Amino acid sequence: MPSFKAAAIEVLAGDVDTAVVRWVHSSEVYEMGGLLSGGEVLLTTGLGLHGRSPEQLTAYIDQLADAGCVALAMEVGRSFLTAPPELVEASRRRGLAFLALHAVVPFERMVEDFHDLMLRRTLGSAQAGEPVWQELLSLVVAGQGMTALLDKVSRLAGAASICSTRMAEPSSAAQPAQSDPRPNALSTTYAARRTHSVDLSCAGRQPHAEPPSQTAPPSR
Repeated sequence: MPSFKAAAIEVLAGDVDTAVVRWVHSSEVYEMGGLLSGGEVLLTTGLGLHGRSPEQLTAYIDQLADAGCVALAMEVGRSFLTAPPELVEASRRRGLAFLALHAVVPFERMVEDFHDLMLRRTLGSAQAGEPVWQELLSLVVAGQGMTALLDKVSRLAGAASICSTRMAEPSSAAQPAQSDPRPNALSTTYAARRTHSVDLSCAGRQPHAEPPSQTAPPSR
């Protein structure tokens, strides 16, 4: 994501390659842990942490980790000239990724970039399944019947398809055709909707994002 690259990120703790991100949020509130719902990258300048004791800084990281936050990204050079070692050590202990942002980038841009990434992923998955949907719909519109529909599903998915009654008794079935050139069309379509991780290091690898959640992001 452009804004994350522009922030000159330095990873000081945690494994960014395994972080699964649900949302990117910014806040200077010290008691932020109770306002998170999990899977967040929290952006901060450290304003709410300035003047806190080492014990309070450690407790802040514990609150974030307990809430399921996956990464804390702190802009250094304002509230703190360097990343406080208490935060880095506590993040390392709790498995929380700690990112130092060495360049000033508006947090709003970083949130927007992540939101745009999720939209592109979601729309891309929907567009990938459109041809399959059109093929199945054409059979229904043409009145080809359940047998033809199951046969098409079987050939697209490369697996047997069964239509069961409400009593779980199979009423129709079809086996995949070995000669179909697209044996995994349906599998590919649905696999595209799985959750992906975000590359927070921004070291030239393609970032991935989890699909958008139905829950709203926490308030500042």
